[in-house]
Amino acid sequence: MKNIKTEVMSKILLIENEEFLRKLYSEFLSMSKYLVETAENGKDGFDKLDSFLPDLIILDIKMPVMDGPGFLKNIKSSIKLRDIPIIILTGVSEYIYIKECLELGANDYVEKTTHPVDLLNKVEHLLSDEVEPEINTAATQNELRYDVEKI
Repeated sequence: MKNIKTEVMSKILLIENEEFLRKLYSEFLSMSKYLVETAENGKDGFDKLDSFLPDLIILDIKMPVMDGPGFLKNIKSSIKLRDIPIIILTGVSEYIYIKECLELGANDYVEKTTHPVDLLNKVEHLLSDEVEPEINTAATQNELRYDVEKI
């Protein structure tokens, strides 16, 4: 009898207020074998964390009700939630906000104009067993801060 290895799907919480992008990224990540839950603003996303504990969060910066920086402040103050990796979704002209989010603990960022495959690559990198989260987080934040400050 063959030994069948069952693989657990990684869970992603996608918080994006633009419906088109929320559906696009959600469907793309779902087709890539991730279990995706969505929310349209930071407050709804934070509320979903009571019943859905993700392995990674993809977070828009500018949203109504609770924006990306507000969400980050809340999640990073929670012992239970603060180690969940976070990728920021950003518009091209939001570099000051990217810098703020990285300082608040985001791990990486993707511009909304980027192809979904690029987002998938960053998701896979952050969820990889080969990446040491604490080392990766610090290195990524320093590299991204440098990139943002160069602009």
